[in-house]
Amino acid sequence: MKNIYTSFLQEQDKRKVSKAEKLQTSISDPSKTERLLTSVLEPLKTERLSEILNKFIILSSQENDEELYKILLQSKTHGIPSEKKIDYINSLMGYIISPPITSDTNKWEITYQDFKTKTESLHADYNSKTIIFPATYRSQMATEMEEKQYSEYTFVRKINEINYKEVKSNAISDLIYTRKILLEELSGYQISKIHYDNYEKEIHDTYISKYRTASLRTEHTKLIRDSKIFYNNVTGEDALAFRNFHDTPKRFRNGLLHQMADDDSESNPRKIIWKLKVEGNE
Repeated sequence: MKNIYTSFLQEQDKRKVSKAEKLQTSISDPSKTERLLTSVLEPLKTERLSEILNKFIILSSQENDEELYKILLQSKTHGIPSEKKIDYINSLMGYIISPPITSDTNKWEITYQDFKTKTESLHADYNSKTIIFPATYRSQMATEMEEKQYSEYTFVRKINEINYKEVKSNAISDLIYTRKILLEELSGYQISKIHYDNYEKEIHDTYISKYRTASLRTEHTKLIRDSKIFYNNVTGEDALAFRNFHDTPKRFRNGLLHQMADDDSESNPRKIIWKLKVEGNE
């Protein structure tokens, strides 16, 4: 048994040596393929090789640039007027190769958020300036149950401070309307949060200017009366156009006013009250 085992080990050693020799030979002696490639790619044969390669055609199922461009126009321009689709795609392409994107020689990077923000901005720019504001819920009023539900809200309390119960139903209806429109209708448009924030800021800036003027003109004996007039002036004037909507309804703007009035938290920089302050008061 020992001799057989010894013979087996010796045979295994021979095979290992044989494999090692073959490996060494293959390393020192390039294969036929390698020799052929070296020969074909010699500098003296470059011109001849180019002539041969020009006779080849590579067939691929991948669309060419022209076809890809057409696909982009058809599938990636939803919500853009037909006469502006080409400008929209060209603007996106210009953004992709713009210096701020390509200036770093070590990378070419566009984050999802940056690209999303750019498309939203372009949508706003290229959309028609005469988009009709959604008509849904425009004449709908709050139900008795909804009025009861909202009766203790902060924005309603501020209306109670000027003893103006006649407008509470409209105020509650406007707030409900605005929230529904934002959630159910305008969410389908390419409008970013910054556009909403900018619109709220414009509304609040107008409110602040009117509030200061009205407070300068009032006095103690007319405080409640003048506060009601101030409320009427702010909520009754035509609404600023929201983005590309040429017919932004007052109740949408008023709903945003009441939404701001409902938030007295420190994190809200746009607080709203209806009760005026007589000159000299805190």
